[in-house]
Amino acid sequence: MSIALVLPATGGLLTVPRPRLRFPAIITRRGDLPDPGPPEPGLVEINRQPLRFAADWQLAIAEECRRQQTLGPAVFHYLQASNLLTRCLYLSSETADGPLLFRYIGVPTRTCLGDDWARANLGKPDTAPSDGLVNGVDAQYREAIDAGQPVYNRVFVTDVMDTPLSYTHMLVGWRLPDGRRAVLSALELL
Repeated sequence: MSIALVLPATGGLLTVPRPRLRFPAIITRRGDLPDPGPPEPGLVEINRQPLRFAADWQLAIAEECRRQQTLGPAVFHYLQASNLLTRCLYLSSETADGPLLFRYIGVPTRTCLGDDWARANLGKPDTAPSDGLVNGVDAQYREAIDAGQPVYNRVFVTDVMDTPLSYTHMLVGWRLPDGRRAVLSALELL
């Protein structure tokens, strides 16, 4: 298993977010901060990463999908035999112009959004609990489908759960001969 640490190009130091102060801000004793004001809107950051930064198991899934060249039973057999299916999210459309529907929801998504959410959304269009997440990830799904190449991203979301959510996903997309679309997302929570 390989681990990569990506540092910002601006100085190589990791910075910790600090409370935003309004001026004039007079702090009279330690821990005395001004009223933070209204909460900021949710943030969704999707950062493209080179494929080489993906976890070994994500790369193995992408390689198997590339080897098979089409979405079929062999891909799912591989995922089940290697115990990787539980780390994935699978969506496909019923028609060429139809929405992507949840077909399989694995452990990472269930961990974040809950089993009840997963059961309620299985077979339904992709409607994440955040508009920013839906719009951002939907564009990534389209790119993976249209390009026919794996897409690897690091995603940071602040408006889905009580605490910020950070994960990576390796997206592999297909456009089937009848025009239907499919996306396999190999997710790793960070």
